[in-house]
Formats: sequence, structure tokens, C-alpha cells
Amino acid sequence: MTRFGTTDDIICAPINYGFSHLNLDASIELIRQSPHQNSIDLLNGDLDIALISPNDYASDSSKYNIYREIAICSVGAARAALLFFRKNMSVFKSAAYQGETSEGQKLAAIVMNEFYEASVEWQAQAELEPLEETIDTHQAVLAEGETALSAFWKLENHIDMHEEWSDKANAAFIHRLLAVRADSDMRDVVTKIQTSRDLGLKNPMQVARSFAENKSIPWNYFLEMIEDLYSYHPRPEDWDGMQAYFEYLYYYGFIEYIPGMNFAK
Repeated sequence: MTRFGTTDDIICAPINYGFSHLNLDASIELIRQSPHQNSIDLLNGDLDIALISPNDYASDSSKYNIYREIAICSVGAARAALLFFRKNMSVFKSAAYQGETSEGQKLAAIVMNEFYEASVEWQAQAELEPLEETIDTHQAVLAEGETALSAFWKLENHIDMHEEWSDKANAAFIHRLLAVRADSDMRDVVTKIQTSRDLGLKNPMQVARSFAENKSIPWNYFLEMIEDLYSYHPRPEDWDGMQAYFEYLYYYGFIEYIPGMNFAK
């Protein structure tokens, strides 16, 4: 059994689809958890292959190989990290975010400092919901994942961090990388994951409807994200965008060196 670490969010739903809904290959076990936990379990040997975040890759890049064939990218709005702020507030000096589970806080800090010339004090919080109450007690709130998706239609005043990154840095953003340990090669499994992805992208309506079950967000909202906001076939310039992001991470002191791209042979 091959243990494939993925996540249970909309951006990974097309990649999971062939395995989870079409029984593509019973030898692949999907383990759904956070991308950060995926990176921990992959390096500990509890996973064989995993989708991880660029932040986790950048922190320990020498320990990973990544595959050119699969990544989850956006150019423009992504609705994955939205900075909400109070109505009529044009300047704020502090913002709450979801503590250690945050994927977007580093990007948000870079965007606000580099492109808005705003020095924001980032305040880690254990909980952000209900978001409306959190905004009442903080000048701004960085919402991510389904918290951001749910608030997108309700609260008008927000900045999409990935959209600002793409616009100001003129670069794509890669949200998930397909990685293995540096001493491992899972090329045969990558081919199966590609097949699962392609099946999901051929059936976006079914993916969106399935993902929307038992959720308050309409399925067509998820369909729009899959079809219009995200890409699952990375281009060379997408990797260039990730390299640019790594350079900013280094410049702002989030990592100790600028990692290279350790592509699997």
C-alpha cells in the first residue's frame, strides 16, 4: 500500500477524485490532513508521497524531491488567504491570523510590507471564527481555507493576498507541490496521481458537487475555483514564480537560505 498524503480542501479535490470516487487504484491510500502535517509525516517515513506547501519545502528543501508534472498553481485571485478589514479603514497596523496552522501569513507579511509599505504586527490567534466578531476586536484578520471562502460573499472589505502577489510581483503562486523524500523515487505512483488528476479535471462539476455536500457554500462556487482560479499543469514560469517567492522568504528572514528546485530525475 502506497500512502499518499493529500489535503481535504477544494484545491486538492480534482487530484483526489480518481482515487476517492472512481476507485482508480486500491493500492493508493489517501491520507487527508494539513500540508504541514504531510511534510512532517513524509520526512518521518509515515507517508510515501505527499502534497506539501512551498513554505515547508523551503524550510527543508534538501530533504525533498519534487515532481514537475503536478503542482497546484494560481495566477491572480485564489481566495485562499484573504485579509479582511473593517469598513472605511484604509490603514491598519495589526492583524490577527490562525497561529501555527497558517499557510498564508508569510505571504501576507511580504505583500503588505513590500507592496503596500505597511508594517503590520501579526497576532496569532487560536480561533478566528466567527470572523465578524474577530474583526470587531482586531483591525484586520487574515482568513484562510474554508473560513476565507465562507466570508468571501459576506464581507466586502478584503485583500486577496495571492492576487496581490501575482499582480505586484508579476508571478504565479504555487500552493501545493508533489514531493517525496530525497532518497526516494515514486515515478510509477506519480503517473497514477496524474491519471487521478486528469479524471478530476474532466469531471469538474462532479468534483464540485461532491465537495459541496454538507457545506453551506454552493457547489458552483467550487466549480468556478477549479475551472477558473487554479491550474494543475505547472508551466516553467510557475516554477519561476515559486523561486521568486523563496527569494522574498529569505529576504524577510523566514528561511536561512534560498532553496533550489530539487526536481526528481
